[in-house]
Amino acid sequence: MKKIISCLILSVFIGVMITGCKTCISSETFKDEAVISKTVYTPTRIAYIQTGKITSPIIYTASYDVTLSYDGMEYYFDNSSLYDYCKKHEGESIQVDISIDKFDDGTTRTDIVNWYID
Repeated sequence: MKKIISCLILSVFIGVMITGCKTCISSETFKDEAVISKTVYTPTRIAYIQTGKITSPIIYTASYDVTLSYDGMEYYFDNSSLYDYCKKHEGESIQVDISIDKFDDGTTRTDIVNWYID
């Protein structure tokens, strides 16, 4: 039994070592503008579910969904203060911080890390 467990752990360890992990080789953050594409508010609601003789409430909290577009990609946020600003400015630009991470396998990851509300 010990031999099987040892072989299993060893094979998992070797599998992880062979595939490796990608490493971030550079990271860059800068200010730019993103377009406010869409704003959607979904209010809090309660749904009731019957389980045998008991009725249980399920509470779905409110969501303040904002979609920002930057460089052909859409980024989704659920933030009430961002929603309050963006619902009046849909289709306009907003100042954001963009983070671009480059990895050793040649891939990049772009994220909106902050936004600036007047």
